[in-house]
Amino acid sequence: MDYLLLKKIIGERNRRTQTENDPETEEDDEKERALGKFLGRLYEEMENTDDGNSDSRRKGTGIKQILEDYVLIWSCGDGTTRATHGVDFILHPDTAKNVLETEFISERIIKIRVRGEQKISNFTQAYAPCNDSCSEEQKEDFFEKMADTMGTVTDREELIVMGNFNGRVGKRRTHRD
Repeated sequence: MDYLLLKKIIGERNRRTQTENDPETEEDDEKERALGKFLGRLYEEMENTDDGNSDSRRKGTGIKQILEDYVLIWSCGDGTTRATHGVDFILHPDTAKNVLETEFISERIIKIRVRGEQKISNFTQAYAPCNDSCSEEQKEDFFEKMADTMGTVTDREELIVMGNFNGRVGKRRTHRD
């Protein structure tokens, strides 16, 4: 395991900082700049850090340099409307330089391959469908794509899966409980 690379990953956080309006607005740009400044300060305190996000609300897929050479990579649907279930990575400049490949699998799954000091690492960011609000077909499609994505990683490479899997613990409550 490449611990220096893994040390840079701080996991997933649920971000709803962008507006719901279409198209993207100056307010979106201002929020992105504010987020970049905040993350810059946070990352300085935590050394070299990267982040994966579930519930990103951008359009389409893309790669964009943001404040201080951090790189935003997002997968948020087909680009015609703002995503409701998008995912993204915000990469430290040192990590961004070592990205070998980006796969935009769906609005719920994105994967990047990163060259580390000792091996290649595959980071998959996912946002699973909720049990209550999604059909069985949507859930099966998501988990099939996750299995296919994970199956492409060779034994010589590292696999790191992170995201929001909408897990529930405990007994399901009904209106009578």
